[in-house]
Amino acid sequence: MASTFVAINDWCHQLLRCIARDSCLEWQETGQLSCDLRSERLPEDFYSVAACHTLDGLPLEQVRAGCWKIREGCKRAVLQAVGGYEALRMDRRCWFDLRLRPPGEKDSPVLVASELLCFGTGTLRRFSRRLPDGRLHSELEQTSDRIWALGMPTWETTEAATEKQVFDSTNVIYGDVFGQLEQLWQRRAEAGFLDRIAQSLERFRGWRELELFNHAPFNLGAVIGIHLRSQARWRVPPANGRALLRRLDWILENTILDGLATTVRPSNIANPGIV
Repeated sequence: MASTFVAINDWCHQLLRCIARDSCLEWQETGQLSCDLRSERLPEDFYSVAACHTLDGLPLEQVRAGCWKIREGCKRAVLQAVGGYEALRMDRRCWFDLRLRPPGEKDSPVLVASELLCFGTGTLRRFSRRLPDGRLHSELEQTSDRIWALGMPTWETTEAATEKQVFDSTNVIYGDVFGQLEQLWQRRAEAGFLDRIAQSLERFRGWRELELFNHAPFNLGAVIGIHLRSQARWRVPPANGRALLRRLDWILENTILDGLATTVRPSNIANPGIV
């Protein structure tokens, strides 16, 4: 069980955090949660990351150091291409991590902090010696368990029909999640809104039926089950808005911001059997 969380707050995730905090979450008539994400309100750095890093694969260090600017006429198309501000979309270093998400909302902005608010778990991060875009590293990261699985190859150069996949059950949370937590805390006086949030989280009782954002291993249920057993603070979603607020208060009180997180390529790590 994680006693403290570490929120990644490097340049990229600080950007995602600010967008998530300031993009107002609202309820649609269909009963789904969305956010007010308009192309004209997003900062220029968002489009630089989206176009140059997310879509074109340029390293974040070069994106930050360059003078990239996206033409106004292209911004809406870039936003549609990346589908929002989620870290597992925007940051290629996070592409192979796993995150439970509400069903039927894969291509729309959602409450990315759902898993954390339901169970109190950090991120299930992919560990590999050949992550093509490197891996985020924080000195404050703690691993509760290392989980082995089998899945489809996730790199084009892999010729095998299946490959071993290794995931770390960590205390790490990403900037998009932390930004949403901050927004919920700012809106803590909106009792009705918090009740609706808690009601929407009831779907996480059947977590085995939920979708994952990215490439799911074959034995998905076992992987998520180990992840929850190793560090879940809560076993069920919050009963109402007041219970949600208590969880939110605890998480924020026990989260450390890490602005010194770095990008590493773990190809030199001596760990036989991990691909």
